[in-house]
Amino acid sequence: MERVFISGVSGYIGGKLASRLIERGDVREVVGIDVAGPRTLSPKLRFFKRDVRDPIDDILKEHAIDTVVHLAWVMPAALSSPNLAPLMADPTSVLAMVKA
Repeated sequence: MERVFISGVSGYIGGKLASRLIERGDVREVVGIDVAGPRTLSPKLRFFKRDVRDPIDDILKEHAIDTVVHLAWVMPAALSSPNLAPLMADPTSVLAMVKA
């Protein structure tokens, strides 16, 4: 595991995972996406402000990702609001991530 991609890197779990991975000597780079900026700052972290529903194959290829951790999710309040319902991650986006 040298280059790790984390969707939802700015969330609580994603941020904790990124911090731990950055400390590891066998991890050269952590690449993360989220709609908000990351809590963790490090030269080993590359952050892209991107929605998990958007294509990410360019990021995966450019950084030669060998490990993917999908942690992006929708807050429970979004599920009950018709205005926020479109923010739910489309499972086909996750499948596209895995195929890349």
